[in-house]
Amino acid sequence: MNRTIMMPASVDEAVEALAATPGAVPVAGATDLMEAVNGGRLRPAALIGLGRITELRGWRYEDGGTAVLGAGLTHARMDRPDFAALIPALADAARTAGPPQVRNVGTLGGNIATGDPAGDTLPVLAALEATATLARPGTVRDVPISHLLTGLDPLRPGELLTWVRVPLLHAPQVFLKSTGRSGPSRAAASVALVLDPARRGVRCAVGAVAPSRCGRWRPRAGWPAASTGTPAARTEPSSSTPPHSPRSASTWPAPASPKAPCPARGGPGRRPPAAYRSRAGPPGVGKGAEVTDELLNHPGAFPGDVRPTASYTLRVNGVERPVSDAWIGESLLYVLRERLGLAGAKDGCEQGECGACSVQVDGQLVNGCLVPAALAADSEINTVEGLSGAGGASDVQQALADSGAVQCGYCTPGMAMAVHDLLQRNHRPSDIEARQALCGNLCRCTGYRGALAAVQAVADAREAALEAELDAAEQAAAGAPHPPPAHPPPSRPRRPRPPSSPSPTSRWPASSRSTPTPNSGTKPTS
Repeated sequence: MNRTIMMPASVDEAVEALAATPGAVPVAGATDLMEAVNGGRLRPAALIGLGRITELRGWRYEDGGTAVLGAGLTHARMDRPDFAALIPALADAARTAGPPQVRNVGTLGGNIATGDPAGDTLPVLAALEATATLARPGTVRDVPISHLLTGLDPLRPGELLTWVRVPLLHAPQVFLKSTGRSGPSRAAASVALVLDPARRGVRCAVGAVAPSRCGRWRPRAGWPAASTGTPAARTEPSSSTPPHSPRSASTWPAPASPKAPCPARGGPGRRPPAAYRSRAGPPGVGKGAEVTDELLNHPGAFPGDVRPTASYTLRVNGVERPVSDAWIGESLLYVLRERLGLAGAKDGCEQGECGACSVQVDGQLVNGCLVPAALAADSEINTVEGLSGAGGASDVQQALADSGAVQCGYCTPGMAMAVHDLLQRNHRPSDIEARQALCGNLCRCTGYRGALAAVQAVADAREAALEAELDAAEQAAAGAPHPPPAHPPPSRPRRPRPPSSPSPTSRWPASSRSTPTPNSGTKPTS
C-alpha cells in the first residue's frame, strides 16, 4: 500500500485515510497548497487526493431552505447560472476569485480550510452565517464558518471538511472586491452585504482589511452601519490583509474579546492553518532521514530535506510517460519540463499568476505549477507540444504569429493553450469572452491586441472551413442517386457573426471603459 499518495473514492475512505496517516495533507484544488510547496513553506508527508469523490463536487437543496455545498465544489461551477440564481453573492465571489486556470480547480472547501487572508468566498459565507460539516471516524460536527475562520472552534487534527450548509435568503445580497489590476486578482479589500428581512437588519462581512484574522466587532458611532439607521447590522469576521498590504494594525478596530489573540490557544492570529504548518518532526529526525511509519504517523509536515517519493505514469498528449521515484511535492510543470523533457510550458512565477505554464488536465485549463503531478496520474494531460499532431504549428499558433502576438515568446505557449481551450468550449467567442478567457495570461510585449485578433481569425477560419465542408457534402449528396424527399429540405441558416475585434493597429479597444481587459501585471522572467 502506497501511504504517500492516496486517492480515496468516498468520504468514508478519505476520513479513514486521514485518521491512519495524520501527517497527510488532504488535497482538492491544490492552488494554495502548491503555492506553499513551491515557496518552500511546506513539505507534505503524504497527499490524500479528493478529486475522485464525486459527491463532494456538487450541491443539493434541502427542505427548510438550505443549500448543501460539497467541499470540492469549484469556483467555475459556482459561477454557472443555476447556482448564481440560488446564492448570487457567492457566485459573484467565485467569478472574481481568479483567472480561469485557478477557478477551474480552486474549491470552496480549500478556500475555507486554507483560511487565506484574501479568500473571496469567506466574507460571503460569514455574512450568510454558513456552517461547515467536519468529519472524523465516528464523529460528525457542524461549526459556524465564522468560528472556524477566527479560531474560536478550529479544525481539529484528523478532521475533514466535507460539506458547507448555507441558509438561503431570498433577499438582496452582493459581493464587492477591489484588486490591484483590471483582471481577476488577489483582493486588496472585499465586502459582502446581505439583507436579513427576518431580523430587519443588514449582515456585513469584510475581507483582506486587517493584518490578522479577528473576531466579531461592533460598529462604532459614526460608522456606516450606525449611520444607516440599522443598529441591528452586524459585522462578521473574515480574513486578514495579504502579506504585501501596507495597512497597519492600529488602523482597524480590535476584536471584541478582551483577551489578546493567541494562536497557541486556537485564537485569531498569524499562525497558518495546521495543514500548512511546518511542524518539527519526532526527536532524532533530521536532514536526509528515511520515510518511516513514525514519520507518516506524525501530524504535520516533514522537517528539513525529508521528501517522500512515488512512482506513477502520466498520460501526456495521448502517450503514457512513466515517472519514477519523484518527490510527491513536485508540480506538474516541473515533471513535464525536468523529467519528461517537455519544455513548452514555461516557469514564470510558480504562484499561478502569469499563466505561462497553462496546460489542460482532463479538458480543463489549469496552471501546471499548481497541480501536484502525482495526483494527475489518472488524468489526460494536453500541453502546447500536442496542439498540432503533424508536428508543425497549429492554426492557433500560426494565427498568434501572423497577428503579431509573438515577440519575446515567453508567454506564447500559455497564451496558445488558453486560446485553444477557449475555442474548444466556444466556437464563436465575443470580444468580451475572449478577454475574460485570456485574463490569466500575462504579457508585457504585445498588449493583447494581437492575441484577441488571433482568436477571431481562428474562429473565422474554422467557421469558413466548416461551411465549405458542409457545402461540399451537400453537393456530393445532390449528385448521388437517391429518392426525392417528401418535403424540400430547409435552407441551412447562417448564424450572425458578432462584431469582429478591432485590428491590432488600433490604439484603443472599442469598449475599453466597459469591458474587462486581460491582466497587465509584471512580465515574469525566465
